[in-house]
Amino acid sequence: MSDFKLTPDEERALARLEEKYEDIRNLTELVATGYSTGFYCHGWGGIGKSYNVLKTLADKGHKYILMNTKLTAPGFAKSLEKNNRGLFVVEDIENVFDEKPALNLLRSALWGQRDEKTGRMARPIVYTTGHENWNFDFEFEGAILATGNRPLGDIPELQAVKTRIEVYKLETERDEVLAVGKKIALGGFKSDKGLLPPHKCLEIFEFFRANLPATKPPDLRILDRAYNRHLGLQALGKIDRWQRLLLSGINESSQVTVETPAFRLANVDAIAADLRSKHGTDFRRILPEWSKLTSGFGKSGKSLGKTAYYDALERIDKRRP
Repeated sequence: MSDFKLTPDEERALARLEEKYEDIRNLTELVATGYSTGFYCHGWGGIGKSYNVLKTLADKGHKYILMNTKLTAPGFAKSLEKNNRGLFVVEDIENVFDEKPALNLLRSALWGQRDEKTGRMARPIVYTTGHENWNFDFEFEGAILATGNRPLGDIPELQAVKTRIEVYKLETERDEVLAVGKKIALGGFKSDKGLLPPHKCLEIFEFFRANLPATKPPDLRILDRAYNRHLGLQALGKIDRWQRLLLSGINESSQVTVETPAFRLANVDAIAADLRSKHGTDFRRILPEWSKLTSGFGKSGKSLGKTAYYDALERIDKRRP
């Protein structure tokens, strides 16, 4: 198990990711304070998009209206009319970008003509359905923040929305997300079911990191579930099952499989990158772990040697910009 602190490489990875999180926080604050009408942040799940948006709003004391699960165009229009100066957070509702009525509504809500004298932007919404109770005619003066896993598409309606708001793609590197995961582990875990101390969280995290396939991006929500599951297994007296169940959560299988030469090589490189991130150049600690983690990767099911480790680092460094 690694020391109870981040390595220099992990600190650097965390600093790189923190710069990206700062972008999200700043764009969120610009919308919340009225300097922009909207913001869409997208990227892979479980890497901190919604967390940073919502935490920024909470830390700054901005009241907001959260919308998730399902959002129809008439329901959205009704909410906007009811809270026409409100700050809306639309969290992971992909259908709002799939339905043309909703897109037309977003275009009107997010942009309008500015008064030449005052500079004020007017954003009138006239929404007609044919049903008296679902017809709306009002001016929207609020703002909309949204998060999702995919970028806005290429259809004209989506491109029109894109030109009206701030759009940010959160792109993370494997070592950046893992550094966040380790930082969280070092702080321990607390839920309504109990507490896990840092040393136990770190043990779970390192098992997660060692068994995460190189082709699968880290998802911090898997770790959150793993910590809570660990508490449950302790209560049930079945703590010996925690590794098997965590593997299942990572791979949707009870074991890690190496299927192709390319997949195998990617896993070898991921292991090497993680070990360098954890231990730097401390080969007395690196090589025993390398031997253990690459068991079965060599000829006749043996572990890989020191040369293979250096070869992996060379491949990794060649891919760096």
